[in-house]
Amino acid sequence: MMIELWTRLRYLFTRRKPEELDDELRFHLEQAVEARLAAGMSAEEARRQAMIEFGGVERTREQCYEQRPGWWMGTVLQDVRYGLRMMARSPGFTAIAVASLAPGIGANTAIFTLAKSALMDALSVAHPNELRLLALVQGDPSEVPHDSWGNFYNDPQGRTIIASFSYRAYEQMRCRDHSLGDLFAFVDIDQFGHLSATIDGHAEVVTGELVSGNYFDGLGVRTVLGRPIEPADDGVPGAGAVAVISESFWERRFNRSPAVIGKTMDLNSTPITIVGVAPRGFTGATSVQTPQDMFLPLSMQPVILPREKGSLLSNPNIWWIQVMGRRQAGVPEGQARASLAVTLDQAVRATMTVDKDRTVPPLLLLPGNRGWSYPARELERPMPLLLALAGLVLLLACANVANLLLARSSSRQREISTRLALGAGRSGGTSAWLSGPQPAAALAFIELGGNGGQHSIRLAGVSIHAHHCFADRAWFRNRACVAGYAKHGE
Repeated sequence: MMIELWTRLRYLFTRRKPEELDDELRFHLEQAVEARLAAGMSAEEARRQAMIEFGGVERTREQCYEQRPGWWMGTVLQDVRYGLRMMARSPGFTAIAVASLAPGIGANTAIFTLAKSALMDALSVAHPNELRLLALVQGDPSEVPHDSWGNFYNDPQGRTIIASFSYRAYEQMRCRDHSLGDLFAFVDIDQFGHLSATIDGHAEVVTGELVSGNYFDGLGVRTVLGRPIEPADDGVPGAGAVAVISESFWERRFNRSPAVIGKTMDLNSTPITIVGVAPRGFTGATSVQTPQDMFLPLSMQPVILPREKGSLLSNPNIWWIQVMGRRQAGVPEGQARASLAVTLDQAVRATMTVDKDRTVPPLLLLPGNRGWSYPARELERPMPLLLALAGLVLLLACANVANLLLARSSSRQREISTRLALGAGRSGGTSAWLSGPQPAAALAFIELGGNGGQHSIRLAGVSIHAHHCFADRAWFRNRACVAGYAKHGE
């Protein structure tokens, strides 16, 4: 297997000398002549019959060249050079083709990038598809009155979905119910206001999350330097003056210095010690699109973000934190939701004064692989329409270019006919026809598609020629070529 792979790679990047191929073709022709001489033919008749069966020498030489793995790469380069010359000769056509394709490619690049970011990217954690975000359906007048903080969105059924719980209710659920394992909590600091960090006398506004002590364990995230926030840091309000910073913040402010561990910074005038650095790509649990600069224990809320009505940790009437868990093996999701709904009802009634006719909002378990990303959830409904519109724009652009090519093809009929008359195969004629507009499309991809567009057009070009190679291989099959390739392949 390895020998065959090495042989194919060697033939891909090396070119056989013409004299070697001529010697090989002469050898096979002589073998065919000798076989006919042994059958009793005259020398002249044996050579004539061998030449008839063997075919034209020049054509056979071209067929043998095309049997080499990767022969189409040289053809691609020839077509690219020819296409560039065609572009230089027809600047008007090139400009019109680029102007036609540019809006479609640009719109599709933008829309598909947005769709990927909003609908497909997942949190950079261990097994993100196992995560479940606890959420509530609000709107019933008979629900328990409370003050909900945080963002919300309306689902396709028109219900208002919010993912906020009181800290006291979270503690009760975490202790009583393990249907989703060890529940962990977090909240985006932006919903309280700004967070100012002063490091070495330089102040700046930073982003961050307040997290529970089991947050990093629950997400399955390990720090690249130092340690994560631990349950001991989140035990007593105001006692866990530590922080884990993101890898990007570590690089931006500390130049990736290992001495950052143990360094003290002021957050909203409160000294905080850096104890760890999160791994690259970890954005927190709030959103995939919005990276956080640092993570602090929830116990630091009364100190860093004080409220006029006292600590949010002890106020059961303010629902402000998000709660997540992981699906457990052997526990159906419906069973876990029902169990947690009962536990939530008990936790709310144990921590709040609730009238008998009041009810706790229905509990939902949402996919947590993208975090609590309410903008992405809002985009789930209009995104199919946006994708369809972007595809329609690209379709119209391609139709315009196709019309241009049809109008221009009549001027190249003589050229293509000459190529075919000189012995060009079907793939050669097709490549010659495509080499004119291909550079214009490639230019549009390069200008508006960025690196992804460059790779896409290169892959498209390679795919086209590879298709020609495999489609026409049976047409170009020749006994001498196969024998010669087998001889050198061994």
